[in-house]
Amino acid sequence: MRLTLILLFFQLCGNVRVSLSQNAQQCPVIHVADNVQMIGDPEDAIHGNVVRFSCKSNTEVLNGTSEIYCDENGEWSAQAPSCEGIKCAIPQIQHGRLTGELRDHKEHEVLHFEYNQRFNKQTERPSKCTKIGTKAEFSPAPVCEPTKCKLPLTTLEGTRYDTFQNVFSPGDTVTTRCGDKYWISTPQSTSAVSTCNDDGEWDITPVCQEVRCSNQRDLRVYSWNVRWGQIITLDESVSYRCKTGYRAASSSARCTRDGWSPNPLCQDITCNRHEVPNTDIVSNDKQTYIYNEKVRYVCKDGFEGQFTLSCRDNYWSGNARCEEVPCKKHPIPNAIITHNERETYQHNQAVQYTCEHDRDMSFYVTCEKGKWTGIQSCQATACGEAEIQNGFVVAQEDNKLYYTCNDNFKLPTKGWWGEAVCEGRKWSGLQDCIEESRCGEAPVIPNAEVTFLNLRSRQELQITCQDGYRNQVDRLSCEDGNWSSDELLPESICQPVSNPCKPPPKIEDAVIVKSYQKQYLSDSEVTYQCRDKYTMEGEGTVRCLHGQWEFKNISCRP
Repeated sequence: MRLTLILLFFQLCGNVRVSLSQNAQQCPVIHVADNVQMIGDPEDAIHGNVVRFSCKSNTEVLNGTSEIYCDENGEWSAQAPSCEGIKCAIPQIQHGRLTGELRDHKEHEVLHFEYNQRFNKQTERPSKCTKIGTKAEFSPAPVCEPTKCKLPLTTLEGTRYDTFQNVFSPGDTVTTRCGDKYWISTPQSTSAVSTCNDDGEWDITPVCQEVRCSNQRDLRVYSWNVRWGQIITLDESVSYRCKTGYRAASSSARCTRDGWSPNPLCQDITCNRHEVPNTDIVSNDKQTYIYNEKVRYVCKDGFEGQFTLSCRDNYWSGNARCEEVPCKKHPIPNAIITHNERETYQHNQAVQYTCEHDRDMSFYVTCEKGKWTGIQSCQATACGEAEIQNGFVVAQEDNKLYYTCNDNFKLPTKGWWGEAVCEGRKWSGLQDCIEESRCGEAPVIPNAEVTFLNLRSRQELQITCQDGYRNQVDRLSCEDGNWSSDELLPESICQPVSNPCKPPPKIEDAVIVKSYQKQYLSDSEVTYQCRDKYTMEGEGTVRCLHGQWEFKNISCRP
């Protein structure tokens, strides 16, 4: 019975196999291009058979599915694919937009896109068209993710936060607090509130930094007790010494949140303007001087000598000395001293002399810089006949005569006649006449020294302007008996370099000790002197500053 059942089972299975074999549908033959690789049997495929495809060249990718199968209807599940060059289609980018050309991209071409506000690229690596398996895709994928700001995952020395969170969205804030020797935002700040910006960056980097001072030596520091590369932190101190010409502001330098203290470490050594009695500063006159700067002095009238002082460490170095110049009593023949007789005299002291043969004839001589000025003769006067070259005497009265020149001649001075006085047996003021074609005395040129140049064929005047004035012309030529100045007035030949001052203001019961001038150069000085039995209140010297006299309250009181 069992054997009969077994035989019956095998007979039924055989019948089923024969039936399936007869009913199965065969799929049509697949034809692909030469650049397509097939794995499987495309010619004798029945239900369930699978064929796989790939490209023969690595520079191509499949356009279609990589795998198809023969279904129960004898049809393939899809069309056979083709192989074409690597090409990536334009993707849809969520939270972003393309910025480049809207077209398919070839292999290795970069996809240009940007993200919307509050979004960032997933990676900073550029998205390139790349073959991945059998497909061409952009890698890395052009994905935009929400912007985030992050805090360090590890604890930083000197830095702590008011939260345990380490990822933040735009607009979120975090408070950072620093240790005693740390700072954030500025060296003076020990805490700060940082805000996450839309671009994923903190407006203030939430990291504390150690307070440090530069280990570089200041240019004015000579020795600096700091090693190369040494790190110097808050409140540390180092010793130092300054270079010559500078003074250390402290015995040591201390590191502070504002840098090194004191600041500056080395200060300029300076000297204030030094007044030396009976002298004038003739070089480098100013109010403040730096170390080793020099000033040259010259002694005033009545004194002799000159010297130079140098600015040292808060004092002036040099020998400041002026010798007073005296005058010895001077005998004048046929004259006697009738006032202020003594053996020696100081500068500006005067002596009165009277002629012995004429008691009505008196004169004063003055001691100036060790020499007598104003000396006259007391000898009897008897002048002979006056000799005038190219001229003749018109009239003579007692000790005075008047004369003029012959035709085609003229006096070297202005006017057509002259006068002379008999003094000491000689005619004083007598001048020879010159040809009409020649030039006589030079015109008065203010603030200049004039030198005659008697050249072979012509006369010329060389003009040298005084210090503080500039030449408009440096020579005058004699033309037809007149000095030619290119239509310039003599007063305008020497022009001041800077704006001059008019005569200084009048002070009641006082005079200026220098001679009167129409104008004074900028930076020049004048000194007032009170009349006898008056005393000056205030400083008596004023300076011309750019066309204006400096104001000082000067007065003379009985």
